[in-house]
Amino acid sequence: MRMSVYLQDQNRHVRFYLSMHLRQKRESLGISKEDLAQQLRVNIGTYSKIETGRLRFNESVFEELVHLLQINEEDLLEICRISNIAYANEIAKELSPNYPA
Repeated sequence: MRMSVYLQDQNRHVRFYLSMHLRQKRESLGISKEDLAQQLRVNIGTYSKIETGRLRFNESVFEELVHLLQINEEDLLEICRISNIAYANEIAKELSPNYPA
């Protein structure tokens, strides 16, 4: 599956859950932020923004991250599912004052 499918709608929920997963995978593999930034050929500031969800993903950087961090398609689908639920809950809260918090 093309990586662009996962990057179509980079709302803040997608970026948040994806960045959390990236950090967890990086740490579990024992890779430092600096090393990963170097492998991606980006500066540490740019990588930090990616890992905190403050930067939209470029497809080629995303593909490289998925490869370097050994992220599988099931992980990506689960991240998209969770972020869509979070997004739907946020909209429901805005539309209905009776929506449970």
